Amino acid sequence: MFANHRNQKAMEKLRREREEREKEDERVRRQRDMYLKERRLQEAKLKEEEQRKADELMAVRLKGMKKVLIDNWIGDLKAPKTADTTSPKPKKESKRWVPNILKVGYWMDRYQDHHERKDEKRKQKAEEQYARWSTSKARRAGLVSLQNDFYTGGFAVNRNSILKSVL
Repeated sequence: MFANHRNQKAMEKLRREREEREKEDERVRRQRDMYLKERRLQEAKLKEEEQRKADELMAVRLKGMKKVLIDNWIGDLKAPKTADTTSPKPKKESKRWVPNILKVGYWMDRYQDHHERKDEKRKQKAEEQYARWSTSKARRAGLVSLQNDFYTGGFAVNRNSILKSVL
């Protein structure tokens, strides 16, 4: 009786210890998950901040490039010239030259040429494939008649004669 009571107490103690370990493991797991979640949020905020700064820097650079393009005609990365206020220069009535690269038509023509070349390659490949297919089809047509001749000419006759001799 006393041994049974001691076993029950020991079992109860083991069960409580196991429950405490499970609770501790769950607490540690939750802490780790919270830490990881917080770390991911911090990384996301840092990436977002870096992206925002990069976008702002790119906008400033593009704005500067636009000014440089306008001031220098062809986009050399030179500092724009400042106007001399002491001696005004007469304005020249010349048109500004804009290179083809800055025109939309230039890029449309390049796009169209590229697609025409791709279409031509595609057509050529299709013609080559059709030529290979037609030659193989013609070759197979000749083989079918040859196989039929062999079957009706030799094998079928021999097979029938063998069957007749057995019966």
